[in-house]
Amino acid sequence: MAAFRLALVLGLLSICLSASASVINAPIDGVTSYTVQQIMDAGGVKIGDKTFTEWRVTSTTQGNGLAPQAGAISVTAVQIGGEYGMRFNGPWSAATGDLADTTIGFRVTADDPWLISDNTLAVTAFGADKGGMASISENVFSADPTKTFSTPVANKYVYYINDANFKAVDHKVFVQALKDVWVVKDVVVNGSSAAGASAHVSEFYQTFSQIPEPATLSLLIAGAVVVVSRRRHK
Repeated sequence: MAAFRLALVLGLLSICLSASASVINAPIDGVTSYTVQQIMDAGGVKIGDKTFTEWRVTSTTQGNGLAPQAGAISVTAVQIGGEYGMRFNGPWSAATGDLADTTIGFRVTADDPWLISDNTLAVTAFGADKGGMASISENVFSADPTKTFSTPVANKYVYYINDANFKAVDHKVFVQALKDVWVVKDVVVNGSSAAGASAHVSEFYQTFSQIPEPATLSLLIAGAVVVVSRRRHK
């Protein structure tokens, strides 16, 4: 019986290790990229101290709008100001009467002993003209919204209507730091009905901040107190 239990444990461990090994470990060089389809096929991607899994992509268009599928959206690992995240690149475009809409969803899990405390959405290549509009909206959940009703813990919105009416960066701090969050973003370019209208998006960034878990933070504080106390008694 003991031998059977040991074999069962080793088998389960082997399965877990195999699953973990299949996740892409992305180098944070700002150059190496993977398509979302490659990441989905691999089971996810690990970037620094965070793992991104459970990817979903749905694209729809009207008229001659262009909205990439998972195989045409690339992801590059980045680290900006100490925060790990991703750069997304893809061809979203629309002219007069066109619409392109892509929903991208994924789960983010922080390595021990970290919790995710906030995140940033920043678009770096987008534009619109003559009534067109480009936008990215985003909701962050504490549970998988496709399985359980969940109120967003944060929402963000960036957009471009014209040179005098745009917002390129949005940042939100969560009320409570979380081990896992589910992100759902909606990339929309709308050409509107005006003659000569256009809109496009080709690059945006997503980063996440983290803090130590409360138990770990308590240990760090206790350790610091001990060090200070020893120094005072020398």
